[in-house]
Amino acid sequence: MSHTHKLSRVLCGSRTKSILLLLAVSLGMLAYTSAFVLAQPEPAVMWLGAPDLTRTGAQFSVAGEIHAAGDLTGQTVSIYEREMGENSDTLLVEAPITYSTAGNLFGAKLPALTHSAIITATWGGNSSYSTSSVWTYVRVRAKVTLRVKANSETRLRLRSEITPLQPHTGPSFGVPTMLVRFQRKVGGRWTSMGTGKSRSTDGESWVQTTYYHLKPGVYVLRARFIGTDYNAAAVSKTLRVTVR
Repeated sequence: MSHTHKLSRVLCGSRTKSILLLLAVSLGMLAYTSAFVLAQPEPAVMWLGAPDLTRTGAQFSVAGEIHAAGDLTGQTVSIYEREMGENSDTLLVEAPITYSTAGNLFGAKLPALTHSAIITATWGGNSSYSTSSVWTYVRVRAKVTLRVKANSETRLRLRSEITPLQPHTGPSFGVPTMLVRFQRKVGGRWTSMGTGKSRSTDGESWVQTTYYHLKPGVYVLRARFIGTDYNAAAVSKTLRVTVR
């Protein structure tokens, strides 16, 4: 056998050993990665309760449970809100977890919302569970007021104020004309009297006014906010008006 042929066999054998070594290392790393992925803990199942409907400017409470084995006392749940029109969550409170025969429970009183919002509760997890979250949607009812003033014997001025301002009806979208319906009660049913011109007086609420000529008599009136994506529908207090 020539010297050149012997050298070729040696090189070929070395290359084969190198390839086998790389293959063994790759398989070992794959097995380690697979074991690591399989060893990752799963998130715990969480439950979150909140009122379906609240009113703007009013505080409300939430309560929840983490379905996890063991006592989680001393840990906290982060509670966030994201109101309609917002692009990120805002941390409201760190709610402490308490343990009892009912399980790992948490609850908190939240500050008032302006618009309808998504409420999210997040627990950071532990060695047995990964980060876990749950969310719910809370609708926020707007505030509506109604004032009636007689400009003459049969001419009434109706003025309604809606709080808060509805973002999608801001200056760049034009002045809204259909946010509020003025209604009167006829035969036990509320019937529409129409709408009025709207304007924003302070950048935080809408004022809607209109005028009506009514025949002498007693009228039961209210203002009804029709609702938007930002706030749920609402009605004002009922007013009893006598036209002479």
